[in-house]
Amino acid sequence: MDVPIGTSLDDILETIRIHWERDVEKNRVEAGALLQVKQQAEVAHIAQTQEEKLVAALRVELHNTSDQVQRLQAETESLWALNRGLENTLQDAKHWHDMELQNLGAVVRRLEAELREMQGEAEQQLQAREHLLALKCQLQREVATYNALLDRKQSG
Repeated sequence: MDVPIGTSLDDILETIRIHWERDVEKNRVEAGALLQVKQQAEVAHIAQTQEEKLVAALRVELHNTSDQVQRLQAETESLWALNRGLENTLQDAKHWHDMELQNLGAVVRRLEAELREMQGEAEQQLQAREHLLALKCQLQREVATYNALLDRKQSG
């Protein structure tokens, strides 16, 4: 700072104060700019850190999702195999059911034939019984007639 000769103490102090205020203002501006740069660097670092955390979280989520997809694919394959097994079992059951129906149909037809045969035999026995009953009645009449004749001969 150059102070002219013959300047009063007040002028010197005023000059020092002006220089000091300029230096303070300059330092304040430089400190503000430095602080702003530092804040921007911190914000960038925080943003980068957040992005890194987000990328890491997305990687973990991708890995978990991939594992889940694999588990679901395995479960789906298992369910398809189970479905095929159940369909085969159903087909076997239908086949067995059809065979049983055929067997039961044969049994029913045989029993119906036996029933018709028994009905025929019962009809024949009924006719034979009626025929024998008719013969018995006829013989009883003839015996009664014969007894009546004998009684008349013996009484007469």
